[in-house]
Amino acid sequence: MEFCVSNTQGAREPIYFDDWVVHDIHAWGPLPGKSSVFMFVNSYNNTTKVHFTFDKNVEFYPKEFVSRLERVIDHEIANIK
Repeated sequence: MEFCVSNTQGAREPIYFDDWVVHDIHAWGPLPGKSSVFMFVNSYNNTTKVHFTFDKNVEFYPKEFVSRLERVIDHEIANIK
């Protein structure tokens, strides 16, 4: 599993669009290339969310996926300088 980490922080307070408060931000879009999983992490208004999009033709094993994801995240956090 390839994993990319970015430290770009989102807005810590609500932002407005045409005088309307933006309550939440979500990921949207197609799976890039031959990817079977797309992951989007965003932070907004002091909340961090992780969004996943899976190819409907791929067999998915949630427990194995979460276990691998935890290992990758732990590894990336340990290597932050």
